[in-house]
Amino acid sequence: MHVYIYNENNEQIYPSSNVSYNSYMYCVEHSNISSGESTFIKGENNEQEFLTYSKIENYNWKVVTVQPKSIIYKPIYDYRKAMIIFAVFSVFLVLLVCLALSNHLTKPLVKLKNASMKITIDRILSEDKVTLTSTDSHILELHELAESMRRMYQKLRDSSQEVMLAHTEETLAKLQATQSFVNPHFLYNSLTNISVMADEEMNEEIVNYCQALCSYFRYITSNKDMMVPIQEELFNTSQYLECMKFRFGQDFSYSVNIHDQDNNPFIPKLIVQPIVENAFKYAFTGKPPWEITIHVSTGDESWQISITDNGGKLDEKKCEEILRGFRSANLRTELKNLSIDGLGLKSVYLRLLLIYGDAAVFEINHNEHTTTFILGGPTYNTLEEYKLEHTIL
Repeated sequence: MHVYIYNENNEQIYPSSNVSYNSYMYCVEHSNISSGESTFIKGENNEQEFLTYSKIENYNWKVVTVQPKSIIYKPIYDYRKAMIIFAVFSVFLVLLVCLALSNHLTKPLVKLKNASMKITIDRILSEDKVTLTSTDSHILELHELAESMRRMYQKLRDSSQEVMLAHTEETLAKLQATQSFVNPHFLYNSLTNISVMADEEMNEEIVNYCQALCSYFRYITSNKDMMVPIQEELFNTSQYLECMKFRFGQDFSYSVNIHDQDNNPFIPKLIVQPIVENAFKYAFTGKPPWEITIHVSTGDESWQISITDNGGKLDEKKCEEILRGFRSANLRTELKNLSIDGLGLKSVYLRLLLIYGDAAVFEINHNEHTTTFILGGPTYNTLEEYKLEHTIL
């Protein structure tokens, strides 16, 4: 605080060595304040100052006290600052307490969430028992929620396995139904050929013909397995082709080329013979010679069989029409409506689709003189490997 004393002429007499800025008496006169009153003025450096004016009547002296506003309000500012710090600290402390409480309360819910996110169809079907994580909560409601989820998981697991088992059995039944069809016309023609050969006393040829015919019919009427080694499928297709060669003689020839004899993956049964039969039914309508070439390639990931005939009866438009019709068909409806006359290509496509799904390969390529059917799918080196992926035990 600064004290200034002025005489009756408003001249500063104290302190004598330091004349006040702009004469505080000048401020008193222009502020129209009386003795004993106070006001704020703008002091040196434009700083707000608190001025108090009083008058000594006996000497007609004036006393002016001046104190910076910041000093007067400092206790208030300090108190406000302390309250703000205290409030911030209190809020922070409350937040920490709330966070700790929320973590304690939500930890069981987080465990339930993580457990529910781990529920997948693979886990449901592979686990022998329910192994959901415990919530470790003493809150009754959360404990009941966890137990409800555990019971739901158990029911989901049981029902899923039942559905998958039923689907597997249904698929096997449909595969057996589609491969059990035998074209009676082939049997009739074979018996007619044997009769003609007997009239011509072709005894040795009849024996060979009957052996090939018996081997072929034994293969197609066996329902033991829906998947067979690829070389077994090709051998029995060759038996069918041998029967056709007996029938057409020099007018027909065939060849089977296997890229790797050591690889023998399992493939769907009876998918090559219907393609070959289709060539005799629709492709070989022109003049002979007729020829069928079968090429096989196998790998660690997939296998592929191409069957090429020199009939050349399918143009690009017809190929696209066949493929478009197959791909737009309803699988369940088509399986119900299959008949002997409608077997052939559709049977092959449906069985590849049933077993391999989107990984199935069924393509038709053509040029001016040949038509090639390409079949393929993922590699299963053993029957157990196939059953492990397609059945629920």
